[in-house]
Amino acid sequence: MKKKFTEKFVLFLLIFSINSLINFSSANQRIVIAGGALTEIVFALGAGDQVIGVDKTSSFPKQVKQLPQIGYWKLLNIEGILSLKPSLFITLSDVEPENIIDQVNQSKVDVLALKRVPGTIELLYENINKIAVKLDKQKEGQALIERIKTNIADIEAKVATHAQKTKVLALMSMGGTNSVAGKNTTIDALITIAGGENLANHNSFKSYTAESLINYPKSRSYHIE
Repeated sequence: MKKKFTEKFVLFLLIFSINSLINFSSANQRIVIAGGALTEIVFALGAGDQVIGVDKTSSFPKQVKQLPQIGYWKLLNIEGILSLKPSLFITLSDVEPENIIDQVNQSKVDVLALKRVPGTIELLYENINKIAVKLDKQKEGQALIERIKTNIADIEAKVATHAQKTKVLALMSMGGTNSVAGKNTTIDALITIAGGENLANHNSFKSYTAESLINYPKSRSYHIE
């Protein structure tokens, strides 16, 4: 009887120790993030205290501005990332240069690469779930998704009372080039949720001359910095 009790007690201690080690590991990550939306998700899940570095597109919440930066997500270098001694690198899957994810992996740093396109609500939910699982924040992840769904439902109920949709042309001007947001972009999803109609029918972003923009009549354009 005593021997069986001892064996069970040892087994219990072993299981408890393993679970504690797993929880300790997930709760003490050193996270570096490339992608502003991913940074917001990590903080919304309550894991912001584990973030030690971000890219230039990460500007919210305000405390991220005090963190070390690793540069622009389209122009990263392995030295800048590794200098922060991360245990986890959360990044967009199309981060550049193309070999940066392989370089981080080869440096024995855990990598979670997430899709950026198409910019849909469904992809947002998918990325929230993946980050929540990686950080052992599944309950927080589900709660965040439910809050977003509730907010979207409230917005949709309000815009449903509008008699007519506002026609929108979303314009991003960079270095003298006019880039218009089309389908499968985050901007397109936001326009739709807000009850607008995106006049651009192309996929992703497309450059236009100032003259060609006249082909979009009766639109309301927004300049996005």
